[in-house]
Amino acid sequence: MGQGQSKPAEPVVFVNTVPLMVSERLVHNLDAAESGAQSSEPTPAPVATSAPALSEEELHALVEERVAQRVAAELERRIATEGVRKDNREQLSSQVALREAEDMLQRLGRISLPTPEANPACLAAQEQVIACFKANPTRPLDCWQEVEAFKSSLKVVQKEFIHAASQL
Repeated sequence: MGQGQSKPAEPVVFVNTVPLMVSERLVHNLDAAESGAQSSEPTPAPVATSAPALSEEELHALVEERVAQRVAAELERRIATEGVRKDNREQLSSQVALREAEDMLQRLGRISLPTPEANPACLAAQEQVIACFKANPTRPLDCWQEVEAFKSSLKVVQKEFIHAASQL
């Protein structure tokens, strides 16, 4: 049923761009299986080729060596062409960064660093946290609201400091 409506299967062809390393014995066995020549005669020994067969480890080492050689050659080429320009850019950018950092330190030196003691709201929130911890020595998680209030007061102090520093 429905077999007449089905399309005949078209052959699928896969194209491999990477060369495969397959032993001649495998190819011979596949050819023998395909031709239906499954006889009781032993299969002939593979014919020796001009290139010696490499083990998987040797092949892997050879590939790594060649990749390393190509990478080193490419790096040397890039260093030769871009090395001078890159050194100049790095030197200029490091000088600019150093100058900007020194300027920022000078500007921030004029402002005192914020402390919780400088802000009375922050100091009160800190005292509430300490009092809550002393009141609940076995259940410190009950003080989460006081801790959140203290953290929010610290954020206010930090924002004031950042605003003051950006005005310089």
